[in-house]
Amino acid sequence: MGAIKIFDAFNFHQIWKNTNKQREDRYRTNIVTFDVSQRLGAMATGGAEGRLVMIDPYALGIVNGVIAHINKEIIAVYIFDEQQQVITIAEDRTICLWSRYKLERI
Repeated sequence: MGAIKIFDAFNFHQIWKNTNKQREDRYRTNIVTFDVSQRLGAMATGGAEGRLVMIDPYALGIVNGVIAHINKEIIAVYIFDEQQQVITIAEDRTICLWSRYKLERI
């Protein structure tokens, strides 16, 4: 299984990877889908176990994580910059809208 690595666009130094020691076990996930917002400087991932995770690569770790869809794989994640919201779509066609910062369902 490959690792996710994020590099600085100016000097190409690695600034984050998913094997970071600061990452807590409760946030481990089998990533199925992800979206990146360059404007907000954030990444959202959706996992096979239904977990939505927000990553701030400049903070060197996980910002927040939540079980978005219980026992349902997340098949799509979209970040909407202007509204500061995230949409998740599960394999059972359930669509949820989340606040980007608090990861609370709207």
